[in-house]
Amino acid sequence: MSVHRFRFRSRGRNRETDERRLGLINKAMRSAIEDAKAEAKGLRARIAEARRSAISLVQQDDDGEYVPTRGAALTSREHRLVAIEQRLVQLEDHLAYLRKFGRRLDRVIDRTTGS
Repeated sequence: MSVHRFRFRSRGRNRETDERRLGLINKAMRSAIEDAKAEAKGLRARIAEARRSAISLVQQDDDGEYVPTRGAALTSREHRLVAIEQRLVQLEDHLAYLRKFGRRLDRVIDRTTGS
């Protein structure tokens, strides 16, 4: 008759494993937040530039000289601006989710580490 012995991991080892795993998730999430913030900053700069460009075209039209390509250029810039603004809205949604996830993860880490 064989006797089976069960070995359980210590609480300390479980805590270390959890801390390592949660730390990796936290690091990846923080990196994703920083990447998204950098992209949003770049998009805001592109929006500002697209608006300046569109304003410049409108002001050129105000000089009284008709140039047929200006209308097409303005339409192109408007489409580009809308696409950039839509991406910024999407990115802001991502950031809101990541920040919410980060707060929840912080609570889990606090419970795990006993902080």
